[in-house]
Amino acid sequence: MSLINEIQEATVDSSIDLPTLLRKCRLLAARMRNQGLAQWADYELNRSPSIESLPSYRTLGAQSFGDFYDSLGNGMKNAPIPSYSVPSEVREFITSHSFLAGVGEIDAMVQNFKNSSTIQLRWSSDVFLRLGETIYSGYSCFGAWKMVSRSAVIGILETVRNRILEFSIEIEAELLDDADLSSLAEFPQERSQQIFQTVIYGDVGNLSYASSGFSQTAEIQVAKNNLSSLKDYLEKHKVTEEDICELFTALEEDDEPDQQGKLGERTSVWIGKMVGKAVSGAWNVSSSAAADLLKQAILSYYDLI
Repeated sequence: MSLINEIQEATVDSSIDLPTLLRKCRLLAARMRNQGLAQWADYELNRSPSIESLPSYRTLGAQSFGDFYDSLGNGMKNAPIPSYSVPSEVREFITSHSFLAGVGEIDAMVQNFKNSSTIQLRWSSDVFLRLGETIYSGYSCFGAWKMVSRSAVIGILETVRNRILEFSIEIEAELLDDADLSSLAEFPQERSQQIFQTVIYGDVGNLSYASSGFSQTAEIQVAKNNLSSLKDYLEKHKVTEEDICELFTALEEDDEPDQQGKLGERTSVWIGKMVGKAVSGAWNVSSSAAADLLKQAILSYYDLI
C-alpha cells in the first residue's frame, strides 16, 4: 500500500489518533520535498511559534468574564466583559482566542471539559491587572477568563484531519496510476506546494460559527427613543422576547449614555450575557459579531450614531 493510501485510510479511521496521522504527513512531506507541508505538520504536532503562523481555523470566537471588586470589598463574580469597555488594542484578545498548542494538548483540553459545552481559558495576570478599573467604573479586576465553544474546539481537530484527507485526494487525482503513488519524489514541487496552500491555508471562513442567516454588515434600523423599532430589530436577529424585556428593564434603570457612547452598567451586563449565549450556541449569532450588533442597535436607540 502506498503512503498516500495509508494516509487516506488513517483519516477515516477514528481509532488512529491525529498525532499518528500527522507523523505520516511528515513522512509524506519528506518524500515529496514539500517544506510547507512539513512545517505545518510539525506545528500541528507540537506548537505554532506565533499567531501569524496559524491557519485561520485555529482562531475561534470567545466571550470574556471576570471577577471584580471595589474598595469596600463588594464584588461582581463571573461578570461579562464587553468588548467596548476595554482599550481598542485589547478587544481582539477578549473576543477571540488563537490556539497555538499542538493537537495533543488541544485534545486533552477537550477531554478535560467533556461535561461542559464551553472551555475556559484563563487570562494571564498581567493582562487583567493592566486593565485596572477600565471595565466597570469603581471596580478592579481580580481575575478573568475566556469561554469558547467546546464543539468549535473539537472542530479544529476535525478540520486538521479533513484537510489532510483533502490534500491526499488532490495529490492522488494528479497521479496517473498506482505506480506513480510510490514515486512521490517525482511529483512537481511547485504543484505540490500550490495544492498545499490551497487546501490547508485556503478560504476557511471566519469566526461566525452559528451565524447562519446573519449578515455582520447588516444595516441598523432603530429609531430614536423608539422601543418598538428596537424590539423589531432584535427579534429580526433572533433575540428572544424574554431577553428583550430584560434589556428594556436595564435601559429604564440605567442613565442615558453620554456622547462617548459608554452604556450603563445594567445594559452592559445584559450585552455580556447575550454574547455568552452566542458563545454557547444558545443564540443564533456569532460571538465575534454579537457585541457590536447589540451596542450599535442600542446607540441607535439613543441617537448616538
